[in-house]
Amino acid sequence: MRRLTVLTEDVRMMEVMSARAAAAHSGVSERTLRRWIAAGRLHADKQGGAFLVSLEDVRTLTATCNPSAADIAAAQDMSAASNTEASEVADTPQHDAALVTLVAQLHAEVSAAKDEAREYATAAAIWQERARMLGDQLALMPPQATIAAQPAVQLETGSSGAPAPFWLSWWPRLILFLAMVAAGALLLVWPR
Repeated sequence: MRRLTVLTEDVRMMEVMSARAAAAHSGVSERTLRRWIAAGRLHADKQGGAFLVSLEDVRTLTATCNPSAADIAAAQDMSAASNTEASEVADTPQHDAALVTLVAQLHAEVSAAKDEAREYATAAAIWQERARMLGDQLALMPPQATIAAQPAVQLETGSSGAPAPFWLSWWPRLILFLAMVAAGALLLVWPR
């Protein structure tokens, strides 16, 4: 009985049907399926003016692009299967307990990933604000501080009297900016 159920489910999942029927089963429009076919995201064979697609491929693509439509299609399939022999095997208490455990694990993993993403976003916002503040402070520096730094640069270039290359006047700012970017990147990548 169990083996027959598994074979029946495998055959049902490998069904090939028209794009219109697959759209009705998966909860997306036929136009969306045709766009996916034209874009090469969904493999289809054309027979007699109709596109034939694998229902499994449509469901997989629908689940990745539109999770809510995949949930609706799965609910429709479950309600249609509730009157078959296969549903009697699938509705055992062991099966339900395993599903509940898997859902709980998935929920915990998603929550942990959201918390980690929130921490990274907070750290990035802090570093962006710090960089903005340093940029504002640098812009508000009095002109005397900038002029005082220029003789030291000219002394490094030599006493030929020729003007210093343009990049010597802004390289300290570039180094400061690159150091801030590197520190921010390290903070985001550093394991906790």
